[in-house]
Amino acid sequence: MTIKFEQVFYGRGERGYGILGASPGADKFIARTEALCGAVGTPAVDYGGEPFLLSVPEGDRVVMACGRRGALDAMGRATLFFHVLIAAKTDLYSAEADAFSLFTAGAFAERMPDGKTECLRIDTQAEPNEPAPGMAVLLPAVFRSPAPAANLVQRAVAGRANGLSWATYAFQPLPGFDVQVLPPRVLCMQASNEYDATGKIVHSAEAANAPQAEEKLGCGSERVTLSHYSNVANESSQEKSNVMLKFSIVVNFVLVAVCAVLLVSRKSMPDSPASKTEQIVVTNFVERVVEKEVMAKLSAAQKAEIVASYRLCLAEEFQAKNAYVSIPDFEKQDLVQQVEKDYKQFPDGQKQKNQKAFFDKLREYVDFVNKNLMKGNKP
Repeated sequence: MTIKFEQVFYGRGERGYGILGASPGADKFIARTEALCGAVGTPAVDYGGEPFLLSVPEGDRVVMACGRRGALDAMGRATLFFHVLIAAKTDLYSAEADAFSLFTAGAFAERMPDGKTECLRIDTQAEPNEPAPGMAVLLPAVFRSPAPAANLVQRAVAGRANGLSWATYAFQPLPGFDVQVLPPRVLCMQASNEYDATGKIVHSAEAANAPQAEEKLGCGSERVTLSHYSNVANESSQEKSNVMLKFSIVVNFVLVAVCAVLLVSRKSMPDSPASKTEQIVVTNFVERVVEKEVMAKLSAAQKAEIVASYRLCLAEEFQAKNAYVSIPDFEKQDLVQQVEKDYKQFPDGQKQKNQKAFFDKLREYVDFVNKNLMKGNKP
């Protein structure tokens, strides 16, 4: 069976991280690809460059990505390169294919290919791989490993690779993922079940202490729920409040009925003092149960998510002003080359040193703006 895949390439270009190429049919998945690849985080110094896989169901499609070490940037720092394949779920199920089998078949590119990016067609008539033995885990699950652990994730998803969100490695927590592998020293969300590299559980999800809703702040007033697991505590609290309100209403109606019966019975007696007194007015007060919002301490992962969202807002505002443009190649600017040439000729050595320190800092600022604020532009 031949499967058609749309392709997207993501990595570091001349203007920082961004889309390097995409097939014509992948346009509507550009934003999802940027968010998915950007959420993986920055490689630590101990990252060995091993490839890792991500898979996320997106409507009737599945977005599958393979990340690996890319080319060094201008400052000699390691970068990441992603090749993303998008295919229809029905085609993948029919061919018994997923990101694991596609990686084994060599479908993911190791570097940006030359020429125009078109859709990819792969013949999957080869014998499928033997299914890995399943592993009983509670979702959402986090495995701790110093390197990508595809075998653990494959056993954890157990035949549901195209229906769950999973990652064989990430450098920071991925909100909303069912299964993911994180380095040992990276903090994870409390509402996750944590396992070691052998599959043994070391920490159960703290549902009672987890935030009532894990949300990502958006620009303006929009807020998007990241994980359906985080809604359990909130739904339970609402259910309890509804039960308490109904119980309060029923009790009050019973009290009113009892008071009315007593009042009528006392007035029907001729010698009853109640017949000579003013009519008793019974007022029904219904207790209203109101949920009280409690400030919860943010975890490190939630703080990082808020900071990332705030930076995204700044980037959008920055680009919307149209008064700023990126500097694609700082070193090739005529003014920079001339000034650098001039200060190198200063007879005062200390003055040369001060000027060099200033220009080195300026290079870092330009690189930060190009990479973090102007990354929405195609490199």
